[in-house]
Amino acid sequence: HALSGLAHGMVRFWHVTDAHVNLFHSRKGDVRDMCRSAAPDATLRPGKFGHFNCDPSLSTTSVILQRMAEFEPAPAFILFGGDTFGHVPPERESAPSVRKSHRAVAGALREHFPKTLLLPALGNHDTWPYFAA
Repeated sequence: HALSGLAHGMVRFWHVTDAHVNLFHSRKGDVRDMCRSAAPDATLRPGKFGHFNCDPSLSTTSVILQRMAEFEPAPAFILFGGDTFGHVPPERESAPSVRKSHRAVAGALREHFPKTLLLPALGNHDTWPYFAA
């Protein structure tokens, strides 16, 4: 049972929120535009693992989940607070893109925590159009 640790007064879980995964991440993106457009020179590019001005790629998100699993591989549950979809260029904003983002992040969570109960919540970037929840 996921909450069996409560009998002992303690339960370990992860709370993951606002992942904002950018499935369209480009290493050549401009960090001044949340990596949504091409950077004019290499000093403004996020590189493989991104930049704090930009949403993370799926590969960066996977590395984060891997590290979480190394620290606590069997949490009682994962509370997933929503806002999965990244801040992408307007031409990439669509219901299929939002669904693809949800599937990708859910798949990454399942890969690293295959037996863990996942408790999702909707965020304002988890619907199309935005803020429709």
